[in-house]
Amino acid sequence: MHPSQMTDVGQKLVALTPLDLHPLTKLEESELLSVADALHEEIPEFRDELETYASLRVSTFPSTEPQRLLVDDFSPITHLQHILGLQYYTSRAFVRAGEGDVVLGTFEPLTGYMEYMSERLGLGTSSYLSTAPPEDALPYEVLGSFLTKKDAFQELVNALGSSKEALWLHPYMGHKKAWQLGQRLREATQREVRVVAPPPRLCFEVNNKVWFTHAVAQTLGESYVIPGHAAYHAAEAASLLRKTAETHPTVSIKLADSASGMGTGIFERDEVLGPPEPAWTEQIQAWMTEKDWILNESPPLLIEPWYKQLQGSPSVQLWLPPAEIGPPLVEGIYDQLFHDNDPHVFLGSIPSQLPQERQQELIRTGAQLGRVFQHLGYVGRCSFDTILEGPTLDEATLRYVECNGRWGGTSTPMTLMNRIFGDYRSQPYVAKDFDHESLRGLSVADFVERFDDILYNTSTGEGWAIVYNVGCLKPSGKLDIITLGSTFQEAQERQKEFAARVHGR
Repeated sequence: MHPSQMTDVGQKLVALTPLDLHPLTKLEESELLSVADALHEEIPEFRDELETYASLRVSTFPSTEPQRLLVDDFSPITHLQHILGLQYYTSRAFVRAGEGDVVLGTFEPLTGYMEYMSERLGLGTSSYLSTAPPEDALPYEVLGSFLTKKDAFQELVNALGSSKEALWLHPYMGHKKAWQLGQRLREATQREVRVVAPPPRLCFEVNNKVWFTHAVAQTLGESYVIPGHAAYHAAEAASLLRKTAETHPTVSIKLADSASGMGTGIFERDEVLGPPEPAWTEQIQAWMTEKDWILNESPPLLIEPWYKQLQGSPSVQLWLPPAEIGPPLVEGIYDQLFHDNDPHVFLGSIPSQLPQERQQELIRTGAQLGRVFQHLGYVGRCSFDTILEGPTLDEATLRYVECNGRWGGTSTPMTLMNRIFGDYRSQPYVAKDFDHESLRGLSVADFVERFDDILYNTSTGEGWAIVYNVGCLKPSGKLDIITLGSTFQEAQERQKEFAARVHGR
């Protein structure tokens, strides 16, 4: 599907990149449909939920502009609660919000942020509604807070107004509470409500590294995955790690439903095979406890070799429309950036600098995998993380590592660039996390005043920095920054220039 096939309203709602996608052949389509049918048979709940949520699912794009409700709730992702100020990460939803839209959160309003988004970036004026989470909830559990607190839910209904136009609920990910909120709002407002996300069970499984590896193998073949095993308790995980270490010098254990590399443990062969078996099992049990893994409740762990000979870690960014509308739109291939002192933890991304033949392989395989997901009922934002494993780029094997069945650290700035420039490819940029103690305590308004001369202004075209995810600025001195340049090299240098300025150099 080319974005031009969508209504103007549909294009505006999701800010797609204006590019062509070669359609799948009839043979490919038939084979991919067969894969999806087999995956449906393995988990019948996939089909059941298509019926359960039929009245809320997006089946076409609207011809008149609906109101949007944007909610970034990270609570289903394991082991995030230790990040300081994570409730403020939900402010990333403002990147997708426009005139008349409503954003939900659990944090106090950010002084100056909405003005920055509307006046500097020209994204329109949205409104923000917050409520404190219940005492037993995670501080960033936005959906649960509005579902369980009657006064907060009624305030939301009032904020949406008396309009009878359609309402698009645009969540960070399609977990069950997003769909429950959609049902409640439809009943309370008597409006048409659509949830722009996959149904809950499908959302859970695509974000589950164990199931995703299985789906990739079924779709593309075993050569496109890292050979691994699922483990359901500490003794099994410890045993599988030892077995894997017999043939691989470095091995890994991963939480199936974590993000940004925070749920990954990496061990060298001597660490695994050296200790007596009981001591090694105890060590793995301690790791699992530290990572909040719960027996008989958490999804299985993934045990794999850990490859160090990498020629890149590209990600595939997709928008998946309803299957009957058209094939996946592969919006971009990106090179992922990682922290120097923690090379499996995500830092940022740039549009890929890989040779075109390598990018075409990622586009082709990513579209095939995305098409299977569409046939399972997936609608919305999705991305795949991969590695190119081998001694040289020519010899490297493409392997799919995980699926981000949600908005993420690459799709968010990509979409923001599309909203500002029309096509992110027209403006070289680099997007990264940044934090420094000297920024701690600054409000957004203070930050805008201090860095006024470099912040991009859509009205004048001046400036070379765009900031978002600024909620953590005051509590921890952290934000996300996009730097612009006439080339990617200049955009990279401006990341360094910004850091030097913050450091006072």
